Amino acid sequence: CATTPTASSNAKEVSPDRMYIKEENRVKTSERNASLTIIRDGGAWGAACNHRVYVDGKKAFTLKPSEHATVYLKPQEYDVKVDLAASSLCPYAQVDEVINLEPNQQRTFRISSVMSLNSALKLTEVK
Repeated sequence: CATTPTASSNAKEVSPDRMYIKEENRVKTSERNASLTIIRDGGAWGAACNHRVYVDGKKAFTLKPSEHATVYLKPQEYDVKVDLAASSLCPYAQVDEVINLEPNQQRTFRISSVMSLNSALKLTEVK
């Protein structure tokens, strides 16, 4: 079992009630001019579970299958963590990546899941 990639053009915008990052990080400015987009895969595997995304330890947003969110950040290095909250349907899993954003850069990553105890979640850059 594995998830299915969702094309960025087909991904739905995350619901505003699951955006936790500050409002100022949702709009591009001259200071916060680097964008980070995370797209969650679709498919049956893990469909009942939400994926929480953290930027430098702060919860930024929560994604359901085939959703995406974009945040605008200052150009610098960030620790991005994605996790699955443990529940009766989903085991706890997490992945951490250090992502460097350059001025005016747009970077996009996808969250994929596989049925594995060692690497259930993956964060892969979309080129």
